[in-house]
Amino acid sequence: MNRLWIDLAPYWDKLRAAADARDKQKKGFSTANYMNFDSNFIGLLAEQVYAIVTGQPLNLDLIISGDGGVDFPGIDIKGNEYWDGPNAGSPWLVNYSDKPLRAAKYVLVGIDKKRKRGFVAGWATREDVEKAKLKNWGYGLRRSIPCHKLRSIETIA
Repeated sequence: MNRLWIDLAPYWDKLRAAADARDKQKKGFSTANYMNFDSNFIGLLAEQVYAIVTGQPLNLDLIISGDGGVDFPGIDIKGNEYWDGPNAGSPWLVNYSDKPLRAAKYVLVGIDKKRKRGFVAGWATREDVEKAKLKNWGYGLRRSIPCHKLRSIETIA
């Protein structure tokens, strides 16, 4: 896989502060679901990578009801820093198996926190995600697609 790494260092502190504000807002909600220690931060880092790659603005507003499963028009960004499987070093697009899919397209962004960088790994349609293999990552079954089965970001238009 040819990776175009995006430097996140210039955005790090701003995104950390926004993630902390989201955590403070959401931690008390019964609907809050954290699949890892730093879900909001990983998500914002991933959204920043996508915003840079596509030239779209990143929305850092605190929305009390959440984003409804859509981060950019018609698109849900999935950040992943946990890389596993036969393609070690390659992230998986992971989504809930028990919640409705609201976006038309799902974009996977690999995040390397140690080096403060990320890359767009690829994307899948809602139909691809609906048909994805179920895998248990320690939080119950999730729809999961390895990045080598995703479409290239150049074809997302």
